[in-house]
Amino acid sequence: MIHEVIKVGKGDGAKTHDVHIYDDFYECMQHCKDIRRQENEGGYGPDCAGQLNSRTSSRGYDWTFGVDWDSSIRLLESGWPEGVERAEKMSADIMTVQGGHRLQDVLIHDTQGPICDTGAFIEGVPECMCYLGQEVRPGAGKVIDVLIDLSTSWGVAGEKMALRGAAHIALVTALEQAGFKCTISVCHGSFSLSGHSILEVIKVQDTQSVADLDRIAYVVAHPAFFRRQCFSLAEQHGKEIRKTCGVIHDGGYGRPRSLTEITDRYDMYTGPLSSYDSEFGDIASCAAWVNEKLKEYGAVVEAL
Repeated sequence: MIHEVIKVGKGDGAKTHDVHIYDDFYECMQHCKDIRRQENEGGYGPDCAGQLNSRTSSRGYDWTFGVDWDSSIRLLESGWPEGVERAEKMSADIMTVQGGHRLQDVLIHDTQGPICDTGAFIEGVPECMCYLGQEVRPGAGKVIDVLIDLSTSWGVAGEKMALRGAAHIALVTALEQAGFKCTISVCHGSFSLSGHSILEVIKVQDTQSVADLDRIAYVVAHPAFFRRQCFSLAEQHGKEIRKTCGVIHDGGYGRPRSLTEITDRYDMYTGPLSSYDSEFGDIASCAAWVNEKLKEYGAVVEAL
């Protein structure tokens, strides 16, 4: 794990952001298993994670789909095939992509246009004027680093979280069919009213290994990963910064908000989810979101 302390601002008004970065998913999984082992062995004191809401909070089935702390550890290892199935259900509404290719903005030479190619003009080439167009180019090799912010308001239903996660699985699958390579990371931030925060960033998939979609689905789509694992990881930060952010016994987990010092490191970032977001309300709206992203990233799409 990489520990970063990011200071934003100067003097008494500076804000502290305590960041834990897991650059390998298996490191994160082992860390969560070690936390459970230490709890079982009585290795935590009165401030232990076992007394916090990642273990005890229960707001009904939809909060975590009925998954308690121990069951969430097992899902870390086995994955969540149902999440992949949800992504597959969206495929009928998602535009098809031309495998191995993408659209790229290029300057097209012609006898007229708003831009002059000075060199071609001097050489007397008739097609010395240009306009902005698009051409099909090979997509293989271009890497898109994806960051999904799992932070949500407390009232967001687990079903909505699952739909959003499935949409990201469907999007990454389509982009890779179009020739892109994608890394997938997730993050969770607990922000205080005073502007300080604790954050976790976890890389789930890199470009060098075969994608384990069942495990990816659990991390990006199952509400238990956020409300069990992410909460638990937040509880492992230093006591003072946790107290500042409200991550205490019988407390909450701060307020969801993005931190540009982290998000700017990625090509694609999806921010925190709220109850008011309409993009992930059902399969149709999720598919529409995927289609817009495919267009945005230049994947070659064909009308159904």
